[in-house]
Amino acid sequence: KNDQKDGDAWLLKLSLKYELAWEKQLGRDKYGIPSGLVLSSDGGALFSGNTRKGDNIYLAKIDGRGAEVWSQTYGERDYEEALDLITTRDGNYALAGLTKSKGAGDADAWLLKIARDGSLLWDNALGKRDFDLSSALVQYNTGAFGLFGSSNSYRSGARTAKALRIRT
Repeated sequence: KNDQKDGDAWLLKLSLKYELAWEKQLGRDKYGIPSGLVLSSDGGALFSGNTRKGDNIYLAKIDGRGAEVWSQTYGERDYEEALDLITTRDGNYALAGLTKSKGAGDADAWLLKIARDGSLLWDNALGKRDFDLSSALVQYNTGAFGLFGSSNSYRSGARTAKALRIRT
């Protein structure tokens, strides 16, 4: 969309007849590749991904016209990546992905609970000594979270699939 080789976050809203209602590009220097999109209760949406430099996770809230309401980054000294985004049963949000800044290993699965205003409510790094990540996230009726991802920590170096249930 822009004149640069790398793109911006590109949002489209389609009508019920699949016609373009509006399109927005966000972030020129801020956002890298988006990884998640969920609707918010006020008619807007949230989208997640990694920052342009690729070292932190971003989450941005847009209104029903595509205007940015707020944006927030999450991460510390090393690399973090967002891989899934959901709306939680209490109207907040949860992100799943990986962190190299926290946890026990090379990279660990990372679960973040985010308030409606973008503030971090809590986070939890999960994994062992090797590379672990969470690429899919659900929330059960009980409020517990289910994570699905892959792990090098639980076998002799071969990547394995893992599903975890997290009670909150």
